Amino acid sequence: MIGPGAGARVMVATRPVDFRKGPDALAALIGAAYGGDPYSGVICVFRAKRADRIKLVWWDGTGLCLMAKRLESGGFKWPGIQDGVMRLTAAQLGALLEGLDWRRVHGGRRPIAPQNGELREDLAERDIVCALTRFARPLAIGLPPSEERALAHRHLDFYVNGLCARESRRFKS
Repeated sequence: MIGPGAGARVMVATRPVDFRKGPDALAALIGAAYGGDPYSGVICVFRAKRADRIKLVWWDGTGLCLMAKRLESGGFKWPGIQDGVMRLTAAQLGALLEGLDWRRVHGGRRPIAPQNGELREDLAERDIVCALTRFARPLAIGLPPSEERALAHRHLDFYVNGLCARESRRFKS
């Protein structure tokens, strides 16, 4: 996905906004209503009245970026509607964008226990969250649910095994 970087700061407007607004109007709203600076690199997340739509606005150094997403089924897991903003980590934003419950994602780089071998030193819990987000979702390819789950588990096992360092493999030049 083309979008904001992994270490970005995230600000979520908890009250729904008019989704006819473009990036300039949303940037003005950030400054006027929420006291934020839309040109500081912070990612500003907006929701529509319907829980299945989301917009992100951020400054990438060359211009304002606008990303919009609509879920085909279900809805985003939003906090309660109230005035103000709340902060999310980049991992929580990733979960929110996938339609997952962002409250179950905790930030920080906490090493996880080895499974079937030693994990690389740079591997953290967020890598496993990424793997779960990427491979454990329903595949929606027309298979019966039990076969979809089995295929998703095989993909997830393959991905996690690739994260485990079984032996040092180096390319020879």
